[in-house]
Amino acid sequence: MKKILLPLIFLLTGQLQAQDLLPIAFEDCEIRDFIIENDVEVARKDPEAIKKIIVEHLNPRARKKLRGELMFQILVYQGGRSCLLSVDNDTKFNKDELDLETVKFAIDELLLWEDVEDKNVSAMVLLKFKRRGKVTLRRLGIGPDRDVHELKRPDVVAATVNPN
Repeated sequence: MKKILLPLIFLLTGQLQAQDLLPIAFEDCEIRDFIIENDVEVARKDPEAIKKIIVEHLNPRARKKLRGELMFQILVYQGGRSCLLSVDNDTKFNKDELDLETVKFAIDELLLWEDVEDKNVSAMVLLKFKRRGKVTLRRLGIGPDRDVHELKRPDVVAATVNPN
């Protein structure tokens, strides 16, 4: 993951043409203008649902021994459809051993987000695979005045602003 942080730091959060931010690129995404999330999650989906779709579609043999990190750049279109655009693989398994093509199919066909209204969003999802099958998920963003950082959930921000 360290090898992708530097290029991400230099990106701005304005409108961009879809581009692969991570080293393993996939095709077949509808390339449209999109924004990169900055401080708060714009594309909304239950983190457990995201994790479940990705983990269940990894190669089961590799999944049992998986340690390290996988970062996913997922384009979320108006209406909630998604498309896996690119991945960074910081594990001991290669793309084929993980069966990332199957993961792409699952994300593209099964992962539906809440409607993002008026904008397409590039969502960055980081999965960390630890011992005993433990998997954690973090949503990441980047802004002009901040490098890569964890995003805040909209419901947490609303509760902080409005504690009633």
